[in-house]
Amino acid sequence: MAHKRRSSATRGIFLSFAVLSVLLMAIIALIVYARWQAHSPERARLAETLMELQQRTVEAKNAVLKARENLPPDSPLAPPWNCASALMNGNGETQILTMLAVALLDNPDNLPQPMLDNLRSQLAGFRANKLLTPFLESVDPETNTPEQVMANLRDYLCTSKELGQIEDGLACGLCADIPAHWDPSRPMDTKAVCLSARAIAEAQAGNIAKAVDTCLCAYRLADLAGQGSLLNGIVQKSGTDMTTDRAVWRIADIAPLSVPDQERLLAEMDKRHSTTDLADSYRFHAARMESGEMWGRGSDNPFERFFLGRYGRGSMQVAERFVPILDQPPYKTKNQVDEIRLAFDRRGRGNHPFVWDAVVAYMHHAEDANRAEAAHVGFALKAWKRDHVTYPPSLDALDPKPLDTELLDCNTGNPVQYETTPEGGFKITVPINPTSQQERRFGGGRHGLRRSPATPNAPAKTVALLWEARY
Repeated sequence: MAHKRRSSATRGIFLSFAVLSVLLMAIIALIVYARWQAHSPERARLAETLMELQQRTVEAKNAVLKARENLPPDSPLAPPWNCASALMNGNGETQILTMLAVALLDNPDNLPQPMLDNLRSQLAGFRANKLLTPFLESVDPETNTPEQVMANLRDYLCTSKELGQIEDGLACGLCADIPAHWDPSRPMDTKAVCLSARAIAEAQAGNIAKAVDTCLCAYRLADLAGQGSLLNGIVQKSGTDMTTDRAVWRIADIAPLSVPDQERLLAEMDKRHSTTDLADSYRFHAARMESGEMWGRGSDNPFERFFLGRYGRGSMQVAERFVPILDQPPYKTKNQVDEIRLAFDRRGRGNHPFVWDAVVAYMHHAEDANRAEAAHVGFALKAWKRDHVTYPPSLDALDPKPLDTELLDCNTGNPVQYETTPEGGFKITVPINPTSQQERRFGGGRHGLRRSPATPNAPAKTVALLWEARY
């Protein structure tokens, strides 16, 4: 007996029902799997880390409110003055000041002619539109001699009300909530450059103690960048510390620092050996990446976090692998870092998005601590010259030794390079790995650490300075 064939309509209904059934079962399976994942130990640690980050943010904001309550009513730091706005706001005048501050760090005695020509060009637009402020007029090469430009720049830096308020705000605790901002590191670095130049100007004016205080203020500003929830803050802290280190080198050239001032600076620099803020940044950065907050899609719903954080999934595991090795220099942990890279290689499609940020921050932190160790050697060399007229031919001549162990390059484990210069100064340097330099200048994924764009055709540096003395 022949079976009756189903009609096309019946077959269509049956097929639709089958497809809907499969979709429904798939959705149910996803919901069950997502809820299981949301209650897994890994997701629980993620939620705890994000809650800890929120709690720290609240505590920092409350600390600033309490600090404001302790200000005298007539204090220039009373509201509406706001430390975050003072640090992160800028205009055309700020850009010119920053450019000159960088030039002062490179050449404390005079501005080279190319810089004066560039300054004249930069001010042309302000001049044409009648937007020259009193400061811009005072540094305009069109109406001032190079000596007058330098003198007016130093005077402005020493008397700047804005920079003075930032220093006082840091001392009073009014900047404690800066790490709670999303990414304040770039504008903070601009102010740190200006503070470092201010310290040099104060030293040139004969106020060495005040210059040291200003350097310590710039170091505290770098610490705030490093206490944020992103590894970018660790990278920026290293850069800001390096800028202030240069100011210390220049001040030590201008006049001998007293033993108490040296001890204050070295005590602040030695804090860089701590990995507490670095480890916290690893945890918080990983949690924000894995939860989806890094992409602006954060949610308090664990179910949504499971899906929104899919791009950064596994970041917490990477952080847990990195934290135990952070207190060791990179030359000792190359094998461990390579193992982590391979373990989270995302099936050959490139490193996990968190791995890149983790490696870059780790290297910068180590180099930051390396310069802190070099500072002990630098001050010892300065003391040697005061007793022997010239610098020693090698670091082996220093007695007593400024460090318990030999000063090594944190990336290679080799002794640092020390050389005297024909001008009567010295340099302590380490070689730069060309591959590493290329990665830092051009690398980074779409959501990786922000990096300054490379200058086209700029020559690659072959050494990094740990200390430079001109005299």
